[in-house]
Amino acid sequence: MLEARLRARRIEDRPTPETWRQALLPLASGQLSPTQPLSPLTPRLIIQNASPLATPIILAIDETQHFVDLSQTVFRLRATLKRTSEGNFFLEIHNGVILRAKSSQTQGWQSYKEMSHIPVVDGLIVFDQGATCPAEFKEE
Repeated sequence: MLEARLRARRIEDRPTPETWRQALLPLASGQLSPTQPLSPLTPRLIIQNASPLATPIILAIDETQHFVDLSQTVFRLRATLKRTSEGNFFLEIHNGVILRAKSSQTQGWQSYKEMSHIPVVDGLIVFDQGATCPAEFKEE
């Protein structure tokens, strides 16, 4: 978490005070030794290239990241990945964009317009015309 805090360029990218409290409370109460690794507080998410013949691309989202603008990543998806206070992820589509998505919960590809919210579930695949490649979301 300290590394994430130091690397964060914006306040929104920093671990929240609640995240710090949950991580440090076991240390302060003696339930956890400083030499033991901290267990993840919320699920990690892996975003990978969904094109099987393309060069593998992988982006890992750890428990300290609360949002990631995917248009600024190698995927160039015009959506922002956000985490709720409960630890669940969703995609918020950028203005002027139509994003296509499919998951095991839907039949075929679905189109989502700007500012729509798409819940991120294990196996979700998303694509937009401006993206480098389709991206698949995997929970760890």
